[in-house]
Amino acid sequence: MALGGAVATVRTEEEQVFLWEKAQSLSQGDSYWLGLRTSGDGGGWRWSNGSPVEKGLGFWEREPDRTDSRELCGRLTPGDNYRKSWFTYRCSNLLKRI
Repeated sequence: MALGGAVATVRTEEEQVFLWEKAQSLSQGDSYWLGLRTSGDGGGWRWSNGSPVEKGLGFWEREPDRTDSRELCGRLTPGDNYRKSWFTYRCSNLLKRI
Protein backbone atom coordinates (compact mmCIF):
# COMPACT_ATOMS: atom_id res chain seq x y z
CA MET A 1 0.00 0.00 0.00
CA ALA A 2 2.90 2.32 0.72
CA LEU A 3 3.91 1.95 -2.94
CA GLY A 4 0.44 2.82 -4.25
CA GLY A 5 -1.01 -0.68 -4.52
CA ALA A 6 -4.05 -2.16 -2.84
CA VAL A 7 -5.30 -5.59 -1.89
CA ALA A 8 -8.60 -6.91 -3.22
CA THR A 9 -11.93 -5.64 -1.93
CA VAL A 10 -14.95 -7.81 -2.73
CA ARG A 11 -18.25 -5.96 -3.19
CA THR A 12 -20.23 -8.42 -5.31
CA GLU A 13 -20.55 -12.13 -5.89
CA GLU A 14 -19.20 -11.61 -9.42
CA GLU A 15 -16.02 -10.09 -7.99
CA GLN A 16 -15.69 -13.01 -5.59
CA VAL A 17 -16.07 -15.53 -8.43
CA PHE A 18 -13.48 -13.65 -10.51
CA LEU A 19 -10.93 -13.64 -7.67
CA TRP A 20 -11.62 -17.28 -6.78
CA GLU A 21 -11.16 -18.37 -10.41
CA LYS A 22 -7.95 -16.32 -10.69
CA ALA A 23 -6.63 -17.85 -7.46
CA GLN A 24 -7.58 -21.33 -8.69
CA SER A 25 -5.62 -20.79 -11.91
CA LEU A 26 -2.52 -19.40 -10.13
CA SER A 27 -2.49 -21.48 -7.01
CA GLN A 28 -0.26 -24.38 -6.17
CA GLY A 29 -1.83 -24.71 -2.76
CA ASP A 30 -1.34 -21.02 -2.03
CA SER A 31 -3.61 -18.66 -0.13
CA TYR A 32 -3.89 -14.96 -0.93
CA TRP A 33 -4.47 -11.89 1.21
CA LEU A 34 -7.73 -10.06 0.79
CA GLY A 35 -8.17 -6.47 1.92
CA LEU A 36 -9.91 -7.64 5.12
CA ARG A 37 -8.77 -6.72 8.60
CA THR A 38 -10.08 -6.58 12.13
CA SER A 39 -8.43 -4.71 14.93
CA GLY A 40 -9.58 -7.25 17.50
CA ASP A 41 -11.32 -4.57 19.55
CA GLY A 42 -14.81 -5.73 18.63
CA GLY A 43 -15.09 -3.16 15.84
CA GLY A 44 -15.79 -5.81 13.22
CA TRP A 45 -14.23 -6.52 9.88
CA ARG A 46 -13.25 -3.69 7.56
CA TRP A 47 -11.83 -3.45 4.09
CA SER A 48 -8.43 -1.86 3.57
CA ASN A 49 -10.17 1.35 2.44
CA GLY A 50 -11.87 1.59 5.86
CA SER A 51 -15.38 0.58 4.77
CA PRO A 52 -17.16 -2.12 6.78
CA VAL A 53 -17.76 -5.58 5.35
CA GLU A 54 -21.39 -5.71 4.30
CA LYS A 55 -23.54 -8.24 6.06
CA GLY A 56 -24.74 -11.10 3.94
CA LEU A 57 -21.48 -11.90 2.14
CA GLY A 58 -21.32 -15.61 2.81
CA PHE A 59 -17.83 -16.36 1.57
CA TRP A 60 -16.39 -17.31 4.99
CA GLU A 61 -15.56 -20.97 5.54
CA ARG A 62 -16.53 -20.35 9.16
CA GLU A 63 -17.97 -17.08 10.41
CA PRO A 64 -15.13 -15.27 12.24
CA ASP A 65 -15.23 -15.23 16.02
CA ARG A 66 -16.15 -11.68 17.00
CA THR A 67 -14.70 -12.13 20.49
CA ASP A 68 -11.18 -12.91 19.23
CA SER A 69 -8.90 -10.16 20.53
CA ARG A 70 -6.08 -10.78 18.06
CA GLU A 71 -5.51 -8.62 15.02
CA LEU A 72 -6.69 -10.80 12.15
CA CYS A 73 -6.77 -10.47 8.39
CA GLY A 74 -8.74 -12.28 5.73
CA ARG A 75 -7.30 -14.69 3.21
CA LEU A 76 -8.74 -16.32 0.12
CA THR A 77 -7.90 -19.98 -0.20
CA PRO A 78 -9.12 -21.55 -3.43
CA GLY A 79 -10.97 -24.82 -3.03
CA ASP A 80 -14.03 -26.60 -4.31
CA ASN A 81 -16.52 -23.85 -3.46
CA TYR A 82 -16.07 -20.12 -4.07
CA ARG A 83 -18.74 -19.47 -1.43
CA LYS A 84 -16.51 -20.95 1.28
CA SER A 85 -13.10 -19.56 0.44
CA TRP A 86 -12.45 -16.86 3.07
CA PHE A 87 -10.52 -17.72 6.22
CA THR A 88 -9.14 -15.71 9.13
CA TYR A 89 -5.38 -15.55 9.51
CA ARG A 90 -2.92 -13.67 11.69
CA CYS A 91 -1.89 -10.52 9.88
CA SER A 92 1.78 -11.12 10.70
CA ASN A 93 1.89 -14.28 8.55
CA LEU A 94 3.31 -14.13 5.04
CA LEU A 95 1.04 -14.83 2.07
CA LYS A 96 0.80 -13.83 -1.54
CA ARG A 97 -1.61 -11.06 -2.44
CA ILE A 98 -4.22 -10.83 -5.13
